[in-house]
Amino acid sequence: MPEVIVREYLPEDRAQIEKCIFELQEDEFARRPHFWSNPEEVRGVYMDSVLKSIDSNNSKIFVGLIEGTVVAWMVVRAITEDAQSPNIALKSYGYIPELAVLREYKGRGVGKALMNKAEEFIKSKGLEWIELDVSEGNGALDFYSKSGYKPKSIRMEKKLDL
Repeated sequence: MPEVIVREYLPEDRAQIEKCIFELQEDEFARRPHFWSNPEEVRGVYMDSVLKSIDSNNSKIFVGLIEGTVVAWMVVRAITEDAQSPNIALKSYGYIPELAVLREYKGRGVGKALMNKAEEFIKSKGLEWIELDVSEGNGALDFYSKSGYKPKSIRMEKKLDL
């Protein structure tokens, strides 16, 4: 099996990252079209918003490569929330808002390599907790569980009759 390389994002990675975004958005939209935007509507625009949100000291974009091709991407952030409710003790933690592996490369260790890089980055910030969100029905849920992540809360929804 070819080696997985993880490195920081370079501008020339954008087209491949957008391919990852599009595939994930297709899957999410198919499961919950009332919530997620149509993938065609976010093509190009979404990456712009991610790039604007990156603070080089506390956030990073990493890519996973196989044989020199970007096949996955991830955003990881070190977060400090001073405005949290006073009853919550955990004020600083790591957070992974984005992680996508191209369908044809799933199961080849790319996600694991990216998760290891995220955890390394968060530890380098002196933080001991890391969180992520995953939609119900997303195939990555099992992967995250096997990687040691446990449910923190359950967000529920209900469609109201108008």
